[in-house]
Amino acid sequence: NTALSLMAETLAMAFWGTAVAATIAFFLAPLATGQLLWRGYLPHSPRGRGLYRLLSLCVLATSRFLLQVFRALPELVWALIFILWVGPGAFAGALAIAAHTIGILGRLYSESFDEAEPVAVANLEAAGGGVIGRWGYGVLPQIAPRILAFTLFRFEVNVRATAMVGFVGAGGIGNAIHTAISLFHMNDLAGLLVVLLVTVGVVDILGDQIRQKILAN
Repeated sequence: NTALSLMAETLAMAFWGTAVAATIAFFLAPLATGQLLWRGYLPHSPRGRGLYRLLSLCVLATSRFLLQVFRALPELVWALIFILWVGPGAFAGALAIAAHTIGILGRLYSESFDEAEPVAVANLEAAGGGVIGRWGYGVLPQIAPRILAFTLFRFEVNVRATAMVGFVGAGGIGNAIHTAISLFHMNDLAGLLVVLLVTVGVVDILGDQIRQKILAN
C-alpha cells in the first residue's frame, strides 16, 4: 500500500508538472517561432518594419533564450534549486519537472508552428491578419494533434523523471527507493522497483495507443 501511494504521488507530480509546463510552453512557443513572429509568410511582407520589427526581434530572442535556460538545466538540478527554495517534498519535484518540461515542450511546439503549411497562413496575412489571428486560425488548427501527442509523450517521460528527482529529496517513489538503497532494505527496494516498472510500462502502453489515435485523426 505504501508503494502504491508513493507511485500515485509520483504520477500526480508528473501530471501537474506536465500540465503547468504545457500551458506555459503553449503560450510562450509562438513568441519563439521565427516564421510566425519575424519572417512572415509572404515574399514581401508589408509588416515587420521599423519599431515593430525591432520589438519582434527582441521578443523572439528573449523567448528563445528563456526556453534554452529551462531546457539546459536537467530535472535534478532544478529539483535541488526548488528544494532550497520551497523545501523537500512533492511540490519541489513537480516544480522541477515543470521547469525542465517548459523548455522541452516550448522547443517542440515552436518547431511544430514553424512547420505548419504556409499557404493558409499566408492568405490570412495577406488579408491583414495579425500574429494572434494567423496563429489561432492558420497555424494552430494544423498542428494541434501533434501538440497533444508531444504533450502526452512528455508526460510518459516525466513519470520516469519524477521517480529520478526523488533521489535528491523531491518526493515520490524515488525518495523511498533512495532510502531503501541507503539502508540496504532489499525487500522494500524490490517491491518499489516492481511497482515503478509496472506503472511505467502501463503508462507507456496506454500513452502509445492514445498518441496513435490522436495522430490518426
